[in-house]
Amino acid sequence: MNPVPEEIRRILASITGRDADSIGEQERLSDLGMDSLDRVLLAVLVEERLGRALSDDALTGIRTVADLQQRLQPEENRQ
Repeated sequence: MNPVPEEIRRILASITGRDADSIGEQERLSDLGMDSLDRVLLAVLVEERLGRALSDDALTGIRTVADLQQRLQPEENRQ
């Protein structure tokens, strides 16, 4: 099993205060209560914990948890 989706949920839970298991792939980051500062924190935590950098452009285009998971997939696995 790919650990990235679970770790993404943990990161989002640490930012939003929600239980990681309650965060679904189709949830919008805005529905999780994330604002622009939370998105910056998301980028920092993703880089620290997963070693993947998210550019400002990438952050702007991420609307859902699934978008974030897709963005973090290796390029050869992206659809």
